Amino acid sequence: MKIVALTAATLLALGGCASVTHPSSQTVTFETIDESGVVHQAVDCLVKARGVSIRARSGEPVEVPRDDQDMSVECKQIGMPLAEGMLRSRGNWGMLGNYLVLGNVLGATIDHASARGYNYPTTVRLVFGEKRFYDRSEQHKGEVLLGVDVTSLDNSVAVRPSPSGFARLSDDSALPKLGAAGQEDYRSWLGWPSPKAFALSDTGNWYAAHGAAAYAPNDPVDPLARALAYCKKRNRGVACRLYAVDNDVVWVANTQSALMK
Repeated sequence: MKIVALTAATLLALGGCASVTHPSSQTVTFETIDESGVVHQAVDCLVKARGVSIRARSGEPVEVPRDDQDMSVECKQIGMPLAEGMLRSRGNWGMLGNYLVLGNVLGATIDHASARGYNYPTTVRLVFGEKRFYDRSEQHKGEVLLGVDVTSLDNSVAVRPSPSGFARLSDDSALPKLGAAGQEDYRSWLGWPSPKAFALSDTGNWYAAHGAAAYAPNDPVDPLARALAYCKKRNRGVACRLYAVDNDVVWVANTQSALMK
């Protein structure tokens, strides 16, 4: 009992200043194979993350900055078609620990703002001649993430906007021009697991999507792109914008920056 009490008291005492954090960067390894499955080592790759470009070689770990935005990679080898990939990060245990272990909301906010609270997939396999999408939430126990081939899908992956602070995620009354049916759908969406996205038009049409899998053969596997595509169909061909992604509101009033055309 004394040990438990001491531990609890220590955590409470540290809660105002300590933080469970990760470093500002992580390592990622890119594997490259051809369509027959043959592995190609030491292929030149160009990684773009957090506004910087980084040179890498396949099969060798490369250090990349953490970010809540998607990371892209292109690998080129003479005589082979381009191998492309987009990697989506997810919140890590460091940021969650600030909430649950230390009760440190300030620390979690800092982790989010500095992107230290996010992890990309650690190892992904790219295929020459394909563009693949990799979601950290689909990776388990450090396995090589194969991703999903999105080469033939139109608007298959949408850029993930930054949190906007427009409203609290739980406030269903804050969604502009959204009626009662849409608010009910939004409340249901709040309880769905990530990855997920909620798209909204300026006239009140909406669409909620979740899961990294297509509903139909030609649907985007990315829930962000899927929400935008179906919302656009509901909105008679007029583009929608993302209102929320996972646990963040990303809506920005009176802007067209998040439109997918």
